[in-house]
Amino acid sequence: MLVRGYIDLFERRGVMEKIRPKMSPALAAFVARPPLPIAWVDATLFYEMLGQAGEVTSYETMRQFAIENTSQQAGPMLLPMLRTLLRLWGASPATIFKNAASVVGVQVKGTKFTYTPETETSGVIDVEPGMVLNPFVYAAWEGTFMFVYEVAGVKGEVGRTEILDGGRRGRVAVKWWADEK
Repeated sequence: MLVRGYIDLFERRGVMEKIRPKMSPALAAFVARPPLPIAWVDATLFYEMLGQAGEVTSYETMRQFAIENTSQQAGPMLLPMLRTLLRLWGASPATIFKNAASVVGVQVKGTKFTYTPETETSGVIDVEPGMVLNPFVYAAWEGTFMFVYEVAGVKGEVGRTEILDGGRRGRVAVKWWADEK
């Protein structure tokens, strides 16, 4: 479902036509016949697509694509679980960030997340995908983390990922505050 959402989004925004000539044969076949919404996919193909999309757009555009795709595709499926998590362990983004591995594991396998709080309203998330990632893929994770604030009903910021270990790991600063409506 997540992959199909990005493919559709990239098609609608004209990104797919720009990256098609650059795709590996495996990615081209993958995009031509996307998996069923409930199928697990090879993360390397998904990450290749995100990286190439970033190369023809921008870092900020990839963040925005991720915010949009998360709220329209993954969000509706994850929302009941996230709301339950907030009711059980506290209505704070920290609750979701601490449980990111479980939450994201519904959609993505093999990526490790570690949240380290710095204050009651800030911390850092270490993302370890088990492979070297293009920085644009980390931009997509940043956009995904922005969705947490929407769910928790707060305003917040997600910093730009500090790339570590040659791209094998990223560290993202997060902070939030009450939404004064």
